[in-house]
Amino acid sequence: MEIQEAQFLPALSQWLYKVKITGNEDEVSYIRNSLPKNLQSQIGRNHIYLSQSEVTTNKSKPESKRKSEASPQKFESCSLPLRIGMVDTHVVPTHPMLSHVSLTQASFIVGQSQKSEHGQDSNTSSEGDGNGKVSGQPTSQENAVAFSSDHGTAVASLLAASLPKSSQVFNASVFYSRNSVSQGATLMSLIEGLNYLASQQVDAINMSLAGPDNPILARVIKQLDKNGIQIIAAVGNAGPASLPLYPAAYAETLAITAVDKSKAIYRWANQGDYVDFAAFGVSVDAAHPNGETVRQTGTSMASPRATALYACFLRVEKERNAALLGLQKLALDAGAPGRDSVFGFGVLP
Repeated sequence: MEIQEAQFLPALSQWLYKVKITGNEDEVSYIRNSLPKNLQSQIGRNHIYLSQSEVTTNKSKPESKRKSEASPQKFESCSLPLRIGMVDTHVVPTHPMLSHVSLTQASFIVGQSQKSEHGQDSNTSSEGDGNGKVSGQPTSQENAVAFSSDHGTAVASLLAASLPKSSQVFNASVFYSRNSVSQGATLMSLIEGLNYLASQQVDAINMSLAGPDNPILARVIKQLDKNGIQIIAAVGNAGPASLPLYPAAYAETLAITAVDKSKAIYRWANQGDYVDFAAFGVSVDAAHPNGETVRQTGTSMASPRATALYACFLRVEKERNAALLGLQKLALDAGAPGRDSVFGFGVLP
């Protein structure tokens, strides 16, 4: 067993090691049993986690020509700007749907030479608040892996649609392109990104991604919970018969499923007793990197709304349990009476 990388994650108060297994020692159980007992629960594979949205459809007109159709969905309880984290692909910061928020992002994509930090490209509103800070977009010539900005730009725009003016969005760019429609992130990249977001004192972190259970990810989610940072995650698009996907299925996470405009459940959404809330996520108008809007579908597109609502309640109530109770009171019961495995506590407006 060879240690390839070691780093201390100050915001998580943990060390992270990447090791290479040699010979016939590829079974995790074999390696785990060879470790001291206090370390046996701290080893896991460098799993790949996937974004949770369908291929974009029904390309729309440029956003600047259709503002009345895609104006931000406001809610009166949030008068103070919010601080939201997201783990996703790179975000194109110049889209009009992002003009009223400040975007800061850092890259943790495998194979990229730079991991952060802030360029000074302006991402300002028409009123010129001038607060935008973004990292430079990585170029394919400089990096060993391909990347896409589609998913992250869409998710960021849906967050922004529910955020007051001058709110701050911090993006940890972790996804590389697996093919033309799928993005993946290694566990190492995810954890590095979460450490970065934890250092930004965000109110909540949106994770529009899903994958297998992993003891290392579970430890990180628990530490974030201890730090007072709420994770909100998409339940996944593997279908109602799927096994639970993570991080949504961890007890510390708010798991979000998707419904259409008539509040019918998205047919490919995961189901289970870990589902907490549902939100609009079918044929949603979201930003595209080319400046237009496109229709996106998936649980990835539902979780940003829940993330913004939770952060709003947290600012108002100043206490996490009270914020969660606020979400429960706001949710419209659907399906079986009370909390159920399809809609959770209900559909958020």
